[in-house]
Amino acid sequence: MRTIIRRRHTFLIAAASVAAVLCCGCSDTSIGGAFGEQKHANRTAEHVHDWGDWTVTKAATCDAFGVATRTCRRDASHKETKSIPKLTGSSCNSSNHVHDWGEWVVTTPATCYEEGVETRTCKLDASHKDTRAIAMLTGTSCNPNHVHDWGDWVITTPATCEAAGMETRTCNLDANHKETQSIPKLTAEACLSCGNHSCRTVEMPDGKTWMAENLNYVTADSWCYGEGGQAWDGNNYVTLTTPQIQANCDTYGRLYTWDAAKTACPNGWHLPTRDEWNNLVDSVGGWSIAWKKLKSSDYWTYYADSYIGTDDYGFSALPGGYRYSDGYFYGAGDYGRWWTATEYSDGDAYSRDVFYGSGLVGEYDGGKSDGFSARCVQN
Repeated sequence: MRTIIRRRHTFLIAAASVAAVLCCGCSDTSIGGAFGEQKHANRTAEHVHDWGDWTVTKAATCDAFGVATRTCRRDASHKETKSIPKLTGSSCNSSNHVHDWGEWVVTTPATCYEEGVETRTCKLDASHKDTRAIAMLTGTSCNPNHVHDWGDWVITTPATCEAAGMETRTCNLDANHKETQSIPKLTAEACLSCGNHSCRTVEMPDGKTWMAENLNYVTADSWCYGEGGQAWDGNNYVTLTTPQIQANCDTYGRLYTWDAAKTACPNGWHLPTRDEWNNLVDSVGGWSIAWKKLKSSDYWTYYADSYIGTDDYGFSALPGGYRYSDGYFYGAGDYGRWWTATEYSDGDAYSRDVFYGSGLVGEYDGGKSDGFSARCVQN
């Protein structure tokens, strides 16, 4: 019997020891009877948690409270929270306190005429900003007696053969300050254009320098052959394609009304008068032979070997055809007809023409609103 009792006591002590170990944070460590004292392991409210450090879960601002939280180390489901007071003192603005301000940033640059603005932001609350004025530029930045920091000249109005242009530069320190200067009119050499290239010229036996190709300068009341109307194809009047029309301009130059032709020649050049045409024809042998010596050897409709041009002087007369005042085109490849600057009547002016099947340089009084080729002669 004694032995049994000792064993029973030994068992109860061991069980009680286990119960003591299982009790979380118990303040009363007495064992009591058998398992009765196990109730201490279930008590929580009556005991102090083993709390961790407070952690800020919502920062306080100048306008709102914050929140801090701590968690029981033995049971993460147990948490406590507390309020964090709004920021005050040096952290927030009041008439007697200073914000924790960031650096000043220029938001509106100053000019020679207006103050600028710069802004800084509170590091603790980005909704709090402070601004201050930046003084207007002075001294070398704005004083007219000092040198500006000028940018490059930029062409604002290109020069032409008829008028000077304009270019402008802007002060790098103040865009309100600008300077302008005139660009001279284009030189006679620069204006001597037959379209997308410089015109060829030739000195003729009459002692004058002539253009060696038909003028191709775009101006009002001038057209490429077939442009804006229909052209004769040998059987009917047809509408040419855009590439065909452009090819005609590239080969034959443009067709001008009389008034347009008188102003189309570049500076230093002019539309030749009737007398100047007569002198040119006479200088190369007269009416009956001049056509062959002036005529280009290419681009003309073939009639007979005897009518092929020899182009002895490089004048290269071309068969650009002509345009009637009603918008129809006729004769490219067959006729070359050039305006003179001499008026025949109120509605007509003199012209010169060459035909693929004729052995003469003709004279023709054309309607001023018709479209003929133009050659220019140097002043």
